[in-house]
Amino acid sequence: MSDMSYQIDIRCQPGYLNVQAWGIRSGRNLTSIVKDYLKANEEHGYKKILVDVRSMTGKLTAFDASSFGNAALEGMGDIDSGMRTAIVDLEENRKRFSFLEDVDFNPGLNLRFFSKTADAQRWLRKIK
Repeated sequence: MSDMSYQIDIRCQPGYLNVQAWGIRSGRNLTSIVKDYLKANEEHGYKKILVDVRSMTGKLTAFDASSFGNAALEGMGDIDSGMRTAIVDLEENRKRFSFLEDVDFNPGLNLRFFSKTADAQRWLRKIK
């Protein structure tokens, strides 16, 4: 299986864009997934996005995680300052991505990581 092996399902839900992804967990695949859902969102204009990657297999190295952050954000251009993204992933992966919550790569980026979908949905609902 190649590094670019993943599938993505994007659906409009009331109030947010719901993205489900599965396949191989790699920095390259995660970067492609971000670009896929941002492109899809151009059509729908949601301010809130929930991305569930718990079904992806494999682990990211620290290098993959940091290169994902840089590569994904590099291709985004100006992010709408009102856009919020909730990432749902396995708890064991939280540390690899926690720096993305803390470091301001792009002034418009606001994302949080969750291990439970209900918590991610609750956070998205709280934001106006």
